[in-house]
Amino acid sequence: MEALHKQGKSHDALTVGYNLQCPATLAELTSRASIPASSLQYKIPRSCAEIKKMWSGYQDDEYTIQMSPQCEPVRLFCHGMRTAKPQEYITLDSGPDKNYASFHRERLLNYESCSGKTNPSPQLTEKYWGTSRFNKIRIDPSSGLIHRDDFTFSFHTGNPVKYGRAGDCFSAASKCHKGRFNIDLTGTGLRVRSDIEWEQWGSPKIPHRLLSYRKSDDGTKVFGECGGSCGGCTPKNERLYLEPARCTKPNQQAGMAHNL
Repeated sequence: MEALHKQGKSHDALTVGYNLQCPATLAELTSRASIPASSLQYKIPRSCAEIKKMWSGYQDDEYTIQMSPQCEPVRLFCHGMRTAKPQEYITLDSGPDKNYASFHRERLLNYESCSGKTNPSPQLTEKYWGTSRFNKIRIDPSSGLIHRDDFTFSFHTGNPVKYGRAGDCFSAASKCHKGRFNIDLTGTGLRVRSDIEWEQWGSPKIPHRLLSYRKSDDGTKVFGECGGSCGGCTPKNERLYLEPARCTKPNQQAGMAHNL
């Protein structure tokens, strides 16, 4: 007997299907019951690979994954269930318009100012400019690490831009940055880890390159405006970690291995 753990939009209860298979017949009996998520806390798979081991017939779909025994399970999308190594993705319920990363294309002709005539397609930004919008982002459920350069479920204008990154070559002056990024994890059951910060990148180093970034109190939303001639902002050390939002104990980083 093998249990299939699948979850819809609600995080209050799980729908669990039991597939009863008899070797001597092709018939299959399926029964369903709704039980509290807490009672399944230690029985839920921790990865899509574990789900695949239960039954090779599972399709690409949303499944319930236990990222940490101290926290409630979350709903992740298993991609590549017919391959040797299926991967986990977060379906971003807030949509691609609230989960984007952009590098601005234009550059001021007088880049020491903050306004004026621009070069709409300078050679300087040709390899960098673009906007990526994400429907899903890839996550390692054992650590919470986001694969920011996985664009499987995204679409672009110009060059692809990593999730959580922004920048421009618009101006060297302060307070006129054009790069933008937005993260919105509403409805996913996940949040940005509290110790995650953003840092500036670019050359030369200038203190006002990062104009601002704001993180919501619950960690589900981050918005940044970044730039500099040329530069921007990115998660510190290029690493972005998420964790389950609802835990039964102080999470202590969700009991997950963060130092990879």
